[in-house]
Amino acid sequence: VRKQKCIPNRFVENGMCDCPFYDENICVDESLDIYISQRHISFQTICDGFTELLPITIDGVNETDETNCEGYPCNNTYTRCNGIWNCYNGADEVDCDSSPLIQCSHHHHICVLPDTNQLTCLPITRANDGKVDCLGGTDERKLCRSYHVHHVEDKFYCRNDTKNICIRSILLCDSLAQCRLREDEQFCYHKPIILLPDAPNLEEFKPLNSDAQDFFRKHFSNTPKRHIVHFSLGKQRKSTTTIKQHDQMISITSSATDRTFVKREQR
Repeated sequence: VRKQKCIPNRFVENGMCDCPFYDENICVDESLDIYISQRHISFQTICDGFTELLPITIDGVNETDETNCEGYPCNNTYTRCNGIWNCYNGADEVDCDSSPLIQCSHHHHICVLPDTNQLTCLPITRANDGKVDCLGGTDERKLCRSYHVHHVEDKFYCRNDTKNICIRSILLCDSLAQCRLREDEQFCYHKPIILLPDAPNLEEFKPLNSDAQDFFRKHFSNTPKRHIVHFSLGKQRKSTTTIKQHDQMISITSSATDRTFVKREQR
């Protein structure tokens, strides 16, 4: 039996869950963009490498927004330089960084060598080739790609580990090895700061990081995947703040009724 519950608009995204949780413990009134993207087909997010639309059975086959994508390019105006590898080889993100840690030739990705922790340039032809060339598996995103709506590419790949194959980036450089071979700690720079009696305050010191630490910090700080993508005639570079403010000004509901009440169907 399905029940409907109506709440005032002021209860939407107010930091409190007023509607019961549904799939993947998502609160409807606090995650409207996710809720809508799972139930409405969006041309802008079709075949972008991430399944968002809940499966729909058509002629006995479960169809999503990621089925029959052979004719759709993963590198397009909506995916180009959005901070996420929509293409498994990162073709949509190559040559996008305006301030890279090292200078690479065109069609190369920055990579941390597993044996030396040094930064190098990896040809795009070696990305998504089934062989891990970079520390953390950054060249083989499918190994740790999360299809969960909240965590897109926030994972570090552990080599030869059957227990912790992929770990969250927040666990890197925390002085506690999560990977069996300790590669989540091997590139971390931990240098103690010794203050002399006449030394400045500790607050004035910034921790020294290795190049690999800077890479992973930048790599995992990319903008989360946007579930609602607005129609565009061309790519315009905007800051994350500008995009967020713009999204807040646009109603993501489909009618005036939706703006007044959020309806939740529950079994």
